[in-house]
Amino acid sequence: MKLSQREDVMCWRVLVIAHLVLLLATAAVCRADQWEGIGGSAEGGGISDTAGSSTFPAVAMGPDGDVAVAWEDTTAGLNVYLKQLQEGAWLELAGSGSGTGLDGYTNSSVHTSPSVVLDSQGRVLAAYAARPGGVIHLYFKRWNGHSWDELAGSGSGTGLRELPGTDSVLGTFVTFDGDDRPVVGMSSGNHPADDLEVFSWNGVSWDTHPFVGQLYSYFPAIARSPTGDFWLVCDNGDENGSTSSIHVYKYNGTSWEPLIGNLSADQNNRRAAVAVDSLGRPVVAWMSGNLATAGSYRVMVARWDGVSWSGLAGSDTGDGISDPSDDAGSPAVAIAEGDVPIVAYIQESSTSNWLCVKGFNGTGWTEFGDGSATEPGLGDGCADVVSYLTHPTMADGWRPYYDRKVSMATNSQGTLFCAWERASLDNIFGKV
Repeated sequence: MKLSQREDVMCWRVLVIAHLVLLLATAAVCRADQWEGIGGSAEGGGISDTAGSSTFPAVAMGPDGDVAVAWEDTTAGLNVYLKQLQEGAWLELAGSGSGTGLDGYTNSSVHTSPSVVLDSQGRVLAAYAARPGGVIHLYFKRWNGHSWDELAGSGSGTGLRELPGTDSVLGTFVTFDGDDRPVVGMSSGNHPADDLEVFSWNGVSWDTHPFVGQLYSYFPAIARSPTGDFWLVCDNGDENGSTSSIHVYKYNGTSWEPLIGNLSADQNNRRAAVAVDSLGRPVVAWMSGNLATAGSYRVMVARWDGVSWSGLAGSDTGDGISDPSDDAGSPAVAIAEGDVPIVAYIQESSTSNWLCVKGFNGTGWTEFGDGSATEPGLGDGCADVVSYLTHPTMADGWRPYYDRKVSMATNSQGTLFCAWERASLDNIFGKV
């Protein structure tokens, strides 16, 4: 059949448009393969860019791609700092990134791993612990676009929780429910019982959901599924810390249910992170090793299928997904487009500590972004050389870079942002 001239032109236009769409899609894939800084996040002083020591970053992404990063900072003592990416620049919110920071205290001696999340309206929610006047408190604040709000006294005074004088803080977490009501928690206490506590805002006051008698519960983390389920992970161990297992709980609407089967109960397992894919399956990453054996820590990953835990191409056994030649730890986990699990972690080598990122491709774990699984990893481009003679954290001599403590977040479009502490520069860096 012979096409008319008009039909021939229309077909040609369709082919041209299809070709342009293919080119744009290819370009998008290429861009997705590249990690890069934004707003100066991977150069100079990075995101924090302070005169003090910046540690323990926590990153959050909003539905529109907004990014917020919180961390501990020693510029004015020991405070919680926070900045948000706005129009290509990292800006503090009402003094949250300088001076006494988000907490506002001048005499606090404790700020343990601040946590941050952006709700569906793009509002920044932040939780942290502080010790003003020698007593530890759990605090929460929410950014309203102009200033920081506290809910029923959550950001001042005794906050959400005042701990006994002998207690310690072992981690905080924050998320929100389907109505954008905050959910905040922490692990606290001293041996023999370190307890988890969860507080949820009901619109008027805070409801309490305690975990009673959770023995040695460290470093809790929480994630919310697309269907609104809450998943919480922590590590539970013995008194001397030589063995511990990763525990995972799901909130059923009235209480927290432990999932069947603990993860790697035969070794020392720490620093669990959790993310949930679109099918409601939690993916947990953690570090596992033997305290008595140097270089034995590996990064492990497992996914819950509704019945049991299983590794992804052997990610929960043996050497997990990390390099078996040396220690690896401080994992963060996120879910990329297509329900692809992504894990970022710190890999040690004979010369450096560097940030490695890997993704599961269906059959194995490979780099996620060019060079992300090869030293120097994501830190490439902001490398530095320091000496242990001038830097107290570099006790083992010269290193070309020294990365530690990583946090990662994603949004509904599958965009990832990774932030980490570069100890050799005392600043927080990030790449998207």
